[in-house]
Amino acid sequence: MNGEKGKEDINSKKFVKKWIKRYKQTKNVDNFPERGRTRVTNSKQDKEIVTLFEKNSTLRLRETKFKLAKKGIYVSLNTIRRHLHEAKLSYRSTSSKPLRQII
Repeated sequence: MNGEKGKEDINSKKFVKKWIKRYKQTKNVDNFPERGRTRVTNSKQDKEIVTLFEKNSTLRLRETKFKLAKKGIYVSLNTIRRHLHEAKLSYRSTSSKPLRQII
């Protein structure tokens, strides 16, 4: 039943009119700049995140988050991960609990 509802929406006049309007405005229906995730940081902050890891590759994600917060850049761990992945840098993940040694 859910599949049928989706098909009705796609074939509705409102849906078709919306896409015709988009095509008339942009001459393209594929590449809209507003699609995808909106960035939380600006380019200066992006550079700051990357430079922290370039200077010290042994930093942990949580340490980085605290260092950035001291500089007034408040971002989540996922944001830091995403930026480092984009820059093709590796990082050390923070473990939630200390590892136990087996004696």
